[in-house]
Amino acid sequence: MRTVSLESGKTITVRAWQEQDIPKLYRLMEEVGKEGQVMLGSRLPFTVEQLYMQYYHAAPKNHLTLVAATEDNEICGWLRCDRSIVPWMEHNATIWMGIAPEHRGQRVGENLIREAFTWAAQQGIERVELGVRGSNTPALSLYQKMGFAEEGRKVRAIKLDEGYDDDIWMGVFLTKDGTPRKLKTTVKSKQRPSKSRMRKSL
Repeated sequence: MRTVSLESGKTITVRAWQEQDIPKLYRLMEEVGKEGQVMLGSRLPFTVEQLYMQYYHAAPKNHLTLVAATEDNEICGWLRCDRSIVPWMEHNATIWMGIAPEHRGQRVGENLIREAFTWAAQQGIERVELGVRGSNTPALSLYQKMGFAEEGRKVRAIKLDEGYDDDIWMGVFLTKDGTPRKLKTTVKSKQRPSKSRMRKSL
């Protein structure tokens, strides 16, 4: 849990979600999704009942949902972090998040991400990734500030009434204490043996 003073002088608390947060959280997700900038879309791909099921059944080592709560316990932001269930990718986790319009630009997202990095490192997660729309320049700026780097771009992968948008994937590697670190090189791809070489080895 992290209590943060905002630039407005007010404070918020970044903490793990609680059961009583779910109706307010769902309404905020709907509100942010209708703006058309986050990856959720205008209609959420899950119901409030399914969000309750996630709360009851999520494994603590594989899932984290954080909320940013105001002094009067309104939910002004959230971050969800899901660890990969693929055995050879368990060191990876994916996050998605959203902030209420009136609380943007006040370091709410920054503090949600920092808390998520701390949790990820405690679970042995080494790499965190996310997707962001190419037109969402405030989010891109925030993620770059927090250490994320662009790793790939799916051109025109998103189609809206007003036109196409790119789906940008970004990633960051973490130290054991949850701070971002830069990799000097990528892993060299190993060439798969040809069919003739495979037959000879048999």
